[in-house]
Amino acid sequence: MTVSGEQTEKWVFTAANGRYLVGSFDGKHFSPEQELRRVDYGANYYAVQSYCDIPPVDGRRIQIAWMAGGRYPRMPFNQQMSFPAEMTLHRTPDGLRIHRVPVKEIETLHEKPMLSIWQMLAPGDDPLAAVKGDLFEIRAEIDPIQAQEITFTVRDRK
Repeated sequence: MTVSGEQTEKWVFTAANGRYLVGSFDGKHFSPEQELRRVDYGANYYAVQSYCDIPPVDGRRIQIAWMAGGRYPRMPFNQQMSFPAEMTLHRTPDGLRIHRVPVKEIETLHEKPMLSIWQMLAPGDDPLAAVKGDLFEIRAEIDPIQAQEITFTVRDRK
């Protein structure tokens, strides 16, 4: 993968559980250049696959995972695929890190926005309490300042 904003190319080795190593590859041996990292912190992220054969004009690296073992209220299934996500590699103060965002094509499924809230939240605030419906995309920009924990509870699941 190319490091975002640079001409530097790095190899990324991903495991089935979404953990990854960034390093170099000489054609025979992969040499990690930093410690093992996680790309996802959920409990059900497994069987990760990434796709790189996208036409060069597009050039994205897309990853999808099997969400194993999930049990969700009022859902008649217990396994599904994650949203496909575009992966990019970024240099951070802590080293090279993968960033993931859902692929842009997901937006074709959206209807009109229901709610837009730009506000500071205090412990116990629930800005979504009055929202009704079955499917939602929640986008949040979080600047934790003094927060030690941020939790989204959706359908009684954290």
